[in-house]
Amino acid sequence: NERRQANRLRNADATSVIDDDVADPFEADEVFVILRHINDPEHPLTLEQLKVMSLENIHVDDANSRVKIYFTPTIQHCSMATLIGLCLRVKLLRSLPPRFKSEIPQPDAEEYINLRSRKGELETLVEEMKASSEAATMSESSFVADSPSHAVSPVRRPSPTGRTSAAGFRALLPDEYVLECVAGLGTTSTCYKCMRRTDGRHFACKIIEKRKLAPSARKRMEVAAQLRREVEVLRRVDHPHIAKLEQSSKTTTT
Repeated sequence: NERRQANRLRNADATSVIDDDVADPFEADEVFVILRHINDPEHPLTLEQLKVMSLENIHVDDANSRVKIYFTPTIQHCSMATLIGLCLRVKLLRSLPPRFKSEIPQPDAEEYINLRSRKGELETLVEEMKASSEAATMSESSFVADSPSHAVSPVRRPSPTGRTSAAGFRALLPDEYVLECVAGLGTTSTCYKCMRRTDGRHFACKIIEKRKLAPSARKRMEVAAQLRREVEVLRRVDHPHIAKLEQSSKTTTT
């Protein structure tokens, strides 16, 4: 199969005698030769080398002047899928006769639309959070996600300002997590580095103290409601450029 494809590509690349009086029909081989050397936006390899596109997924209807191409990104829900499709379309527009119309369906179109909708919902929520000075410090919700790579400091002793102690935070964590050290301190929250006992993976755990959210009980309820909405949005988002919400929990007191 590979030998047959190589022979077909060599024939398409080879210079042949052209008869100006005869219009040769376009074939998938020729379209593949046009597109095979396009580089991937995120990798130093071509779309052919990464198997993003292949000869078998190129369909040419010369009689109706249509070209249809299916491609497969290297990862599911790839953020570069739109850019790859645009590169293919522009290359065809510049290389094929004007009579041709190209069709390049987006992979997993329904999932892609749903993802864009969820991202829009998240962006709207962030804007709402910024509208309140108390909520501005809460742009990152209470979450357990992949640990940041920056340096962290040892667990600090409880301060005399009324901040919950490290022992108190440990009591809030599920038993499967081990609290290790402080990753960052905020006005109303503390971010810890922790480890999951079952697989040894490290995570960042942000614990928000509800009593620190706002001066009044009513305002704390409003900000807490905004945080719950953000957590619900993050639960539905699955994107490589957005922090993954692994787990969340809350208490009735602190």
